[in-house]
Amino acid sequence: MMGRPVKKPEPCFFLWLLCWVVYAGAYFGRVNLSIALPSLSAAGTYSRVSLGLMASGFFAAYAAGQLINGALGDRLSPRWFVTAGLAVAGLSNILFGLSGSLPVMVFLWALNGYAQSMLWGPLIRLVSERSPPEHLHKGIVFLSTSPIIGYFLSYAVVGRISLFAGIKAVFFIPGIFLILIAGLWFLSLRQSGPRSNSRKITGPKTRREGLFPFILRTRLWAAALICIMGGIVKEGLVLWGPNLLSESQSLPMEQVLFIMSLTPLMNLPVLILSGWVHKTFRQKEKYTLLIFSSASLLSVFLLRAVLDQGLVYMGLAFSLIFAALYALNNILTSFVPLNFYQEKRISTVAGFLDCAVYIGAAISGPLSGLMADSGGWKGVTECWIAVVAITIPLCFISLKPRG
Repeated sequence: MMGRPVKKPEPCFFLWLLCWVVYAGAYFGRVNLSIALPSLSAAGTYSRVSLGLMASGFFAAYAAGQLINGALGDRLSPRWFVTAGLAVAGLSNILFGLSGSLPVMVFLWALNGYAQSMLWGPLIRLVSERSPPEHLHKGIVFLSTSPIIGYFLSYAVVGRISLFAGIKAVFFIPGIFLILIAGLWFLSLRQSGPRSNSRKITGPKTRREGLFPFILRTRLWAAALICIMGGIVKEGLVLWGPNLLSESQSLPMEQVLFIMSLTPLMNLPVLILSGWVHKTFRQKEKYTLLIFSSASLLSVFLLRAVLDQGLVYMGLAFSLIFAALYALNNILTSFVPLNFYQEKRISTVAGFLDCAVYIGAAISGPLSGLMADSGGWKGVTECWIAVVAITIPLCFISLKPRG
């Protein structure tokens, strides 16, 4: 009796894995500021607005970098481009840990944000170009799990470092790790094969359309506004979640880190669900966006309702908000760019939409901190409800069909 045949890995799986490791690892050098915020805030050296300014500098530089580096990612070698981004991000983390000056820290964290903006667009482009069309959807879903696990590991590992090795180590160790990942990427990528995507670019050659006419024609501006609104809430919760939990529930930092590391795991089943919904609607992103925008709004309403109702309800609300907004963000920054393969603008569109997410994040940092100082966390959640509500009508006008 013959045994079962050994199932071979999908084509390009090792390339997918390499891209996954790069992007998951990058989160060690960006979530660490959120982990350090409660200790920095408790020390009294910096106000919440000042701490929000550090995060805002990262988000603003990341957003600007996505516009520049998204376009460059369609033209330059991913091997060199991603290596440079990882190396600069690692060095910025190390120097940030050594600094005690607020202006210098703001600059270094902004530099870290710019460097990290060099990653996502080229990675999406590489997976798209080197994956057979029948496996592309699977490859994108796989890569899309990297922020979830990266976020979880950041809180689980870097959070533990903060408890035993101090705040400076929260930046030193991730910085060294990013530089090592840069070396792994540079040495490994040259072993990957040529592009295997068999999709052909057809039609007459025309002069390349400018970015802003392109955005207007395709209605990507509406998708970008959804990204901004989602970024205000999602990244606001990432940044201020530890403070919200520790202050509203009077929890020690160890428990806060444990909860913050677990809540994003809800993203995994919802990510798979969003992929299924996307396929069910035959890649008509408008309907998928509407479903997850509505789910996001309901989740933020839940958070507002349970602020004083205990830890279990708070954890559930956190999980649902993260999952719904992550699914919304993933459709926009992972699947929407694939529609522009024939125009050779995958990295450009991914960069533009990711830029919009972090414009929202840049607004969220000081805004949420200011509202928390003046009106408490109830005022913050009410602001988030109004912001997410704006995404609902935008879903009806986003992404004009091309033809």
